[in-house]
Amino acid sequence: MLRLVLLLVLPFFCCAQNVYHADSIRFASGLPSDVVSATLRKDGFLYVATQRGLCLYDGYLFVAANDVKNAVSSIFSDGRHIYFEEAGVGLCEKDNIYSPKKIIQAVRFEDNNPDNDHFQNIYKDRYGNIWATDFHQVKYLSAATGKWRSFLLAPDNQSLNLAADYIPYKNGLIITTSTGTFYWVSKEDRLIPMNKESVASCLQKQSRIFCFNRNSSLCEYFPETNTIKPFLKMDDSCFFVKEYQVNNELMYYSNKALFVYDLREGKTRKLFESTNKINHVYYDSLINIVWLSTQNGLIKLQKNNIAVQSLVLPENGNASVTDILFDKSGNLWMADVQGSLLQKTRQGAWKKYDFGKQINGLSIKDTNIYIAAANSIYRLSPQDKPRKIITADFPLKKAIEAENKIWVVPVKGSLKVYDFVSFKEIKNYVIQDSSFFQNNFVNDICYAHGKVWLATWAPKDYGIAFFNESNQRFESISKIKSNDTLFVGDYYNRIAVAENGSLLFSAHGGWNRVFSDGHILQSLNTRTYNIANDNIQGIAEDQRGNIWFGCAEGLYQFNNNTRTAVRISEIDGLASNNITGGFCLGKDNLLYIATEKSVQQVDLLKVLKTSLISQLQLTAVKCNGNFISPLTTELSQKEKDITQIELYFSALNFTNKEKVIYRYRFDNEPWSYLGSEPRLQIIKPAAGHYNVTIEAGDNLGNWQSKTLTFQLNIIPPFYKTTWFYVLLMLLAVLLAWIINRYLVRQETLKGNLRRKIKENENRMLRSQMNPHFMFNSLNSINSFIIQNKKEEASGYLTSFSRLMRKILDNSRKEFISLQEELDATVLYLNLEAVRMEHKFDYRINIDNSIDAASIFIPPLILQPFLENAIWHGINQKDGHGFITINFEPDKEITNRLIVTITDDGVGRKATHKSGSKAYKSHGLEITMERLKMNDRDNCVKIIDLYDESNIPAGTMVQLQISYNDD
Repeated sequence: MLRLVLLLVLPFFCCAQNVYHADSIRFASGLPSDVVSATLRKDGFLYVATQRGLCLYDGYLFVAANDVKNAVSSIFSDGRHIYFEEAGVGLCEKDNIYSPKKIIQAVRFEDNNPDNDHFQNIYKDRYGNIWATDFHQVKYLSAATGKWRSFLLAPDNQSLNLAADYIPYKNGLIITTSTGTFYWVSKEDRLIPMNKESVASCLQKQSRIFCFNRNSSLCEYFPETNTIKPFLKMDDSCFFVKEYQVNNELMYYSNKALFVYDLREGKTRKLFESTNKINHVYYDSLINIVWLSTQNGLIKLQKNNIAVQSLVLPENGNASVTDILFDKSGNLWMADVQGSLLQKTRQGAWKKYDFGKQINGLSIKDTNIYIAAANSIYRLSPQDKPRKIITADFPLKKAIEAENKIWVVPVKGSLKVYDFVSFKEIKNYVIQDSSFFQNNFVNDICYAHGKVWLATWAPKDYGIAFFNESNQRFESISKIKSNDTLFVGDYYNRIAVAENGSLLFSAHGGWNRVFSDGHILQSLNTRTYNIANDNIQGIAEDQRGNIWFGCAEGLYQFNNNTRTAVRISEIDGLASNNITGGFCLGKDNLLYIATEKSVQQVDLLKVLKTSLISQLQLTAVKCNGNFISPLTTELSQKEKDITQIELYFSALNFTNKEKVIYRYRFDNEPWSYLGSEPRLQIIKPAAGHYNVTIEAGDNLGNWQSKTLTFQLNIIPPFYKTTWFYVLLMLLAVLLAWIINRYLVRQETLKGNLRRKIKENENRMLRSQMNPHFMFNSLNSINSFIIQNKKEEASGYLTSFSRLMRKILDNSRKEFISLQEELDATVLYLNLEAVRMEHKFDYRINIDNSIDAASIFIPPLILQPFLENAIWHGINQKDGHGFITINFEPDKEITNRLIVTITDDGVGRKATHKSGSKAYKSHGLEITMERLKMNDRDNCVKIIDLYDESNIPAGTMVQLQISYNDD
């Protein structure tokens, strides 16, 4: 008998059943027409067939197909394509809402055959054939031949639609129609009549086939015996919702309602009743949403959040629940402001105790429940009635049992302690200054970890204190220095026992975790963690170490691992955001909370699960207010042509929009948040290439892994492009090259002029040197003639003429080879030796590394120095003289020749004493200038030589001459 009573009571007094709630979507929300024919899901989007064409819906935005403007009455998708009938156009096909429409078969208005103008009940079979019906026949477009094949079924039919449905069966199709059931054999292309009973809709579920017959009965069809067996009578014609594939359940609809039939229990439950005619029902199994196409808009049915369920309290009258607790047996206790104490057993049975006055607080010790009601304390023991144990002259807030004593907190005034057995007050057990309870208002009391704890409002101190048995006083934990900066306020509300020997104290401004010795271990400040309200009341720690607390604006979870606070609110199923009443964490991670509206059970594991399905898609792109088609995730536009870009996207879960939030970022910049509106507006974007990443998350901070990336390429005008700057740079380089070339050319011209001037100067210098030598040589020839030395004069004259020819040849050249210089030098030395009657000898030494034929130096360089050595050194010497000429390469500098001319004459000092001022060596001076003009690094060093007695013993001239090797 008790079980029967419980079965009758439980449906009414347990958690409220999961029911669907409906949202209507109409023309005002963007729907092209309130007359909706059918819906289906493709690529995550909902496609809606209306009286004004075909459109796409992403849960926020409707996008109409620009090329489908007429009524769409029938629609089907094979996953790749959408097939539909457009009134006045014919049977059509589209890949998506943006793709161009393909007319498979156009209507033929020119003939009088109505069958050419209609394509209802569209279906595509496994062979690729596209089926449809018209007034009188069922027909299909052959995938093999591309031709139509028709089967006449109802020649006398006057209805606009010949109802038909299709089920794959063996080697063909079972086709149920209003004129009977047929079997189409694919290999024979033959339609075989099977049953003449009219069938409105059929459904194959596992191996069974169900249908609705003409008598509006739910039937099972047996193809093998060709029989239809009815088992449930309907009041109206019904149609199956084929997408609903829950085992042992059938979902179907009539013109006005939606039902589910349980095949095992044989029971029907009505899910929804419509005031408008239902044209079609589509079930989205991915997100458990039912879409109803009606004559007055689109209706979305979705289940309530199963993680949050409201409790239906017996005879409560919606009175506010002040306190909630669990006992060790798993029984739930609740007290309300009307003086009722409700007990819900683990088996689900309810029991009620009336006290007739408001219950302020409950506590439990072992199996005893202590109730503070008005100015009395009651104790309720198992298998007993509530017993009044303490009466006071003032209102009482809460009582607890601790250390065989009962501690009683008044609404205002000093705390009292009573004996556990006699219930008499123990005077002076708490030795406290009178100012402690006058200044502090106790809000909660708790016994934990061997101590009695108080949560108080302490205007002159902080509000957490514990009872010290040694001095029988309540001591504030503010005396512990390390706690100074960790308090969240001075108004503490409630206490909860936590794990690891700690307690949780909620307060106005946050909460603290306190260890049993009084040290504060953890603090949460409402400002730091952006909590919506400072008034934190109920608090508890779950099995995973997360802290749950309620405030005046929602329920919060603080995750100790991520150090984040997540808010649960009305959009998650809470009856109210004001969570300041009863608050108790039970077993199995079920939290019970009381609001001004109801008591609710929150499944802490389920409530934090995301409703997102990881299907973030781009819905539409607008450029300057116009939709862009076809839709892609890339857009390239000129900067001058764009004023505004709008990106529309959706997480495609079609659930509560308020629970889905979006964020975006450009490239790797920080995230920017869009809130619940899935639209990104970009105003006058600057030229450049951008990667826009978009993410969807829920209100609990869960971000789905699926992201959307949109590539935006804004093409700048030419004068802002890299090519423009490159061209500008090239022009600058070209201009610089032209200027440089001009300057180089000018410098080249100047260099040529300087070279010509230099050559002319060299020639002038040589012309000055040559007459000087010729003058001396002619004097020698004249001397031979005077002395009548004909043979000597003739030989000398021959050598002189050869030397003159070489001088004339070399004077035309800027550089001559070292070999040519040596040849001229030998001729010159021989002439001078003859002229001086062989008073001196000479020797020329050339380093083996020197190739005299490949080294080029200025001409007539050595002659002036040799002339000086002969005429100013050896000529004035008493006795025979000797001249040495050495050629060797410079060991430090390449392409430089070291020439040393050494004579053993009288030296320069003797020459000066003999009156050299009267004679100036023009040739030597000219040669030194020539050397400097050819290369400024050329130099001449003249060194005076001395013997052991420091007497002048000759002169050494060292020439450093830069040469060319070609």
